[in-house]
Amino acid sequence: MNHRQDIVSDVLVIGGGISGVLAAYWASKKAGTVTLLDAGQSVGGCVNSPSYNDFWFELGAHTCYNSYTHLLEAVRDANLEKMVMARGKASFKVLDQGKIVSIPSKLSFASLFANLPKLFFTKKDGKTVREFYSAITGKKNYDTLLTAMFNAVILQPADDFPADIFLKRRGSRDKSFPKSMSFKGGIQTLLKAFVDASGVSAHTGVKVVSVDFKDGVYEAKTEDDQVFHASKLVLATPPSITAGLVMDCFPDLAQSLSDIEEFSLKSFGFVVPKEALNWPELAGAVPLSGPYSSVVLRDVFPDEKYRSLTVHTKSASVQAEEAKAWLLKNTGLKESDLLFEIEKRHTVPSLKMGHTDRVNRIDSNLTDSLSVVGNYFYGLSLEDCAQRAKEEVLRLMKGL
Repeated sequence: MNHRQDIVSDVLVIGGGISGVLAAYWASKKAGTVTLLDAGQSVGGCVNSPSYNDFWFELGAHTCYNSYTHLLEAVRDANLEKMVMARGKASFKVLDQGKIVSIPSKLSFASLFANLPKLFFTKKDGKTVREFYSAITGKKNYDTLLTAMFNAVILQPADDFPADIFLKRRGSRDKSFPKSMSFKGGIQTLLKAFVDASGVSAHTGVKVVSVDFKDGVYEAKTEDDQVFHASKLVLATPPSITAGLVMDCFPDLAQSLSDIEEFSLKSFGFVVPKEALNWPELAGAVPLSGPYSSVVLRDVFPDEKYRSLTVHTKSASVQAEEAKAWLLKNTGLKESDLLFEIEKRHTVPSLKMGHTDRVNRIDSNLTDSLSVVGNYFYGLSLEDCAQRAKEEVLRLMKGL
């Protein structure tokens, strides 16, 4: 019989994606002890940076910008600036019936010029992405090109996404960093570096199955009956998982979290010899139709030996052999060219109109010892996660 001792800490963070890692990092500045739990074998969540022979690439988020001031504040605070890599000049193109073509080549400029003046008096508030961008670029351009491009940006159907949250303009830039960048070893490596720099006690491969709250103390139990206690709790898991964890002790919070819809997809990563792929240097290519939303390459950080291709699907039903066959058909690669293959399933929030009201309901059910963070509050980007994590930790640790 297993008689492991319960683990007690000042702050417990459940979920080791970027939101959980940064919440744990900032909490460690104030709290005596911080414990971070994640069900995966490594921190990262939707951020995943596999490697082959020291050649890393991304299966999820792949770019940071110097407008990501909350994220870069943490980078500077942890003295991780040396990890920054400036992004190269490769751009996105369109994949049209197996051919790489430019984005402008698929635009109707007559429709664009006829509708673009509407930009000056058409507001995003209260409109979906389809409603807003169809109005300012023309319905033909939206249906032919932009719906596919926008789906590729957020890895899910973008038509019903709130326009005021999509492609947000950010107020300031930290010009001491490159305009666009990643980090040595990939973005997941940056998250691991935050954990190492913080002194947070991180436990991976640990799946929490229940949360309770009694006499001012939170108790989290894992599927193998390990118990963690803390006086403050940060939940950084997808909304459906968070709702399940708090259903018994915070039912109103669980109900408000269940209002956030989710979308599942798969990402298939491939590494090939550099000379095997005859595509020009690309950041990525967007198919205009079919079950795939994009193919993202690491050409913005060129390597002497390898190139990578990450195929993102429009649903989680696509199988690995289907994705491989599609890639070979559209690139001219042979199966023998595939040196490395990997698959990752993602579940992302699917934000809809009225999202601000849903977030307000979630926040109204939080307490001075309970926080919820993630990529479904201010938006889906790494910066949105970083901002929410920092602000919630400041609220949670107020007075300490």
